[in-house]
Amino acid sequence: MSERGYDIRAVRFHRLVIGLILLAGFVFSYTPLVIAALILLLIFLLFSPRFSPLYRLYFVLRGVNEVRCDCDPGEVRFSCLLALAIVAVGSIMHLFGHESLGMFFIFIAAVLSVVAGATGFCLGKLVYVWLRKGVTGA
Repeated sequence: MSERGYDIRAVRFHRLVIGLILLAGFVFSYTPLVIAALILLLIFLLFSPRFSPLYRLYFVLRGVNEVRCDCDPGEVRFSCLLALAIVAVGSIMHLFGHESLGMFFIFIAAVLSVVAGATGFCLGKLVYVWLRKGVTGA
């Protein structure tokens, strides 16, 4: 299994489930769900998708083989990093007594993740492309 490209269907499933976990954590004010989402995002970011439970779960549930796309893995990882940063900031604010502001950040990350998973429109990818054009001119 090469590192070039990801199966975009599994990535969208990963984003959708992360968003739903965060939304449940937001609605029920249940911090362990937010921490679980943080851990899942961290696993996806730091390791190969082979080790991501949600990425692999997609193939188990659908009974299909992985199809690599020509998408830039940097886009997917940057989007994951952006979501991780937003949720981490929200969690830290919540931890230090700013519950409302912290939950707002978590809610924003949840909505963006659900939208990215359900529609394929990922704001993190747009930011990645914009930054890449600005920095490298590519």
